[in-house]
Amino acid sequence: DGSRSSPAARRHQALHGAFLACCASGDTAAIRALFQPDQGIETSSTTTTTSGSGGGLNDGAPQGWQQILHKATESVQYTAWSMPLRKNLNVYKTQTVFHGATAQDFMRFMTDDSFRRVWDKNSSVWDVCGAPVADWRAGRWGERRERMRLTNLYCKMRIPPPFSARQYFLQRSVWSSASGDEGEIICSIRPAAEVAADAEGLYARYRGAHHNVSVQDYLSCCTARTVRGRQPGDPPRAEVTFMYFEDTRLPSTLVNQIIKCRMETTLVKTEQAMREHMQLKEAVRASKPARCIGLGVEVGGGNVGEDMSSEMSAGLDLGRAGAGGKRREKKKGLLRGVASVVTVGCLMPGVAAKWLMPVILSELTKSLGSN
Repeated sequence: DGSRSSPAARRHQALHGAFLACCASGDTAAIRALFQPDQGIETSSTTTTTSGSGGGLNDGAPQGWQQILHKATESVQYTAWSMPLRKNLNVYKTQTVFHGATAQDFMRFMTDDSFRRVWDKNSSVWDVCGAPVADWRAGRWGERRERMRLTNLYCKMRIPPPFSARQYFLQRSVWSSASGDEGEIICSIRPAAEVAADAEGLYARYRGAHHNVSVQDYLSCCTARTVRGRQPGDPPRAEVTFMYFEDTRLPSTLVNQIIKCRMETTLVKTEQAMREHMQLKEAVRASKPARCIGLGVEVGGGNVGEDMSSEMSAGLDLGRAGAGGKRREKKKGLLRGVASVVTVGCLMPGVAAKWLMPVILSELTKSLGSN
């Protein structure tokens, strides 16, 4: 199969193996190597695996993992850590337990691109570009996974003014076991040379977006597994480990503040969207109508595929359209808030440098945190 030897397939095979090795060993040096710009996968022979808080990934040193959030409810348990990597930016790791859900529920939700266009309000564009680069459904791949699908994606993320929107030319590989009880998702930036060459003709529609800033340094990896209850009838739980780094080419102070402030809100919205995705899928199977409370739409049944049915997509798009006016009002409010701060700064140039940037950061953080 030629798709297995393609450069993209080889890259993601290496990333997948290195990520699983990092999860198993907790070697912070290997994790740092994985998230380097060249996405190195070599583990230094001089490093040692140490244990501590953070699931064995905190080496206890000042440069190791530092816990930044812990939250537990009846339906979810979530812990997040950060570790300095480069350019004053952090690599992040989270461990989440979704009670009453399976790894398959989580994987289907995360890779349902039609549904993401509805619930992920941070992205203004989320497109699948062309047919899968690779789709291996038969046979055993590696030691643990029986299926892998590799897809090209284009994503544009909303960034409040005065900054430009960020665009991502991504490649996503989805790995799953035959049972569906284990799987991984790897998202990496496609090399700039391949994007520029565009041999497949995938990116013509995005050529005119010269005002967008292309992100060249991004990698996210997650692994999910289902843990069954000890007693018959006990609900399962999905245990998810996620690691992530990106350089958006925004000021590191702004980025670190925004991520930390938004983390809990993002968790709540992501869990809500996943539960509603599960509800909608179940409604489709049962051919019953279901109301997606958080998204404010109602849909009926249809056929279940890897993406939502066309009926589900159409119904949810109505909810997205209704929310557009609210987002425009928020944007106007942000512009007024930042403009007023800048105006005062211009009138008071002698003191502006001491307090202007922190206040602008605060305005931007509040806006992003409320989206």
